Amino acid sequence: IRNCIFSENYRGMDNRDSSPTVTDCIFSSNDDGMTNDGTSSPTVTSCGFSDNTSNGMWNLGTSSANVTTSTFSGNGAGMTNDDTSTVTVNDCTFSDNLGGVFNRGSEPSVNDSRFSNNLEFGMENWGASPTVANCTFSNTGTPTNPSVGMYSFTSTVTVTNSTFSGYEDGGFRAYGTSATIESSIFSENTSTDGGGIENDSGAIKITNCLFVGNRANNGAAVWNSTAIFSVSNSTFTDNQASVSGGVFYSNNANIVTVT
Repeated sequence: IRNCIFSENYRGMDNRDSSPTVTDCIFSSNDDGMTNDGTSSPTVTSCGFSDNTSNGMWNLGTSSANVTTSTFSGNGAGMTNDDTSTVTVNDCTFSDNLGGVFNRGSEPSVNDSRFSNNLEFGMENWGASPTVANCTFSNTGTPTNPSVGMYSFTSTVTVTNSTFSGYEDGGFRAYGTSATIESSIFSENTSTDGGGIENDSGAIKITNCLFVGNRANNGAAVWNSTAIFSVSNSTFTDNQASVSGGVFYSNNANIVTVT
């Protein structure tokens, strides 16, 4: 399927146990731009998903979409990954959506992609296991609600060589989550607690990261509560807390290791 426009439908394209190749197509002003269910494994290249009410793309079942060089803007969610879907996203842009990518019970791989000015979150994970590499999460606009770079609830998250900057509700917020974060940058984020990272009841390991210019009431760079936290070979510069913990704030943290 090439050079087609899907507009003002309930679902622009609904794939069930099918694997089309879709190139240079536009999905706009539908309820869902594209849905992939069952064992679907579509290949989507250089497509645009805009102003779809619910989702630009919705992956569910055991689907395994491969999405490359595509843009998602102005949708409810740019992409939602449900069930045990295993989407692979390469070199895509998620901007000005209500939320960039929402993962629930899925295992997405997101690489070399950009998340900017999404109203509520760049990526949100619920019981999911995303792998994120070489991505940029940024917020330079003035959204109505405070937004977060990545929020994770009871998930397992791996982040490598990525940047989180300019968020008003923290760069990375996690509850009951196991996260490994390497070679990443947290800059100019603000929050009540944990401008760079908020770690509540989880376990986070940080290696070779930079925290610069983050602000919070408590724990400008990192805030921990009832959590396990370790950091090594990382740099903290110009992080400022108005109450306590310019770099770290730990409340009933089980283990805090700094090397």
